[in-house]
Amino acid sequence: MIAYYYLLNKVVKIVKDTYLEHNKDHKAGEVGMFADVFASNHNLLFGDALYKINKTHYTKLRRKQNRPPETSNKYHVRLSSDLRAMRAGLEQCDIV
Repeated sequence: MIAYYYLLNKVVKIVKDTYLEHNKDHKAGEVGMFADVFASNHNLLFGDALYKINKTHYTKLRRKQNRPPETSNKYHVRLSSDLRAMRAGLEQCDIV
């Protein structure tokens, strides 16, 4: 459905340019007015389709199999063990 919006926009531009090339300024003006009205009503005409696309997209992202693996916990454990090893080394040198 969204593809129709972009296709129609492209057709409107081509038709307007064609009228201007053939010195039909009045018809090009009418096409330009149509393009303005069409652009201002974009949300009214295609809002439901955009909402459905976004909802489906975010629903798929929330599925467990589509989530990125939880690796932050692994790095936290490694960092704490590294810090403990560094602290132990400093304690041996009587720095801490």
